[in-house]
Amino acid sequence: MDKNSKWALTEEIKEGKLNNFTLRMDLSKEKGFHFIEFDIPVEWKKLEKNEYSHLTEKFKQHNAEFRLGSVVKQYDTRQQVSQTVSDLKRDLELFTTLLRQEGFKEQT
Repeated sequence: MDKNSKWALTEEIKEGKLNNFTLRMDLSKEKGFHFIEFDIPVEWKKLEKNEYSHLTEKFKQHNAEFRLGSVVKQYDTRQQVSQTVSDLKRDLELFTTLLRQEGFKEQT
């Protein structure tokens, strides 16, 4: 593209660290609803089927799910409108502590 073009080929990646985990924030839209998603890359960990099922249920309670190479925590913008940045940070600190307690490590 022409260097004077108003179109950019890159998008800013919103990324930070919390409890040594890298968090990448993105906005998504599913079924017409908007979500704030925090993608947390984790080291691969072999899980037995029953442990995977247990963690899947536990993560659901925290609006999180396994995705390829990471755990993703979602915030529904319709339900979380009153949360402040401090509230989000505190919730993410608790969740990353839970990940560590369950034996997950940050991806290196």
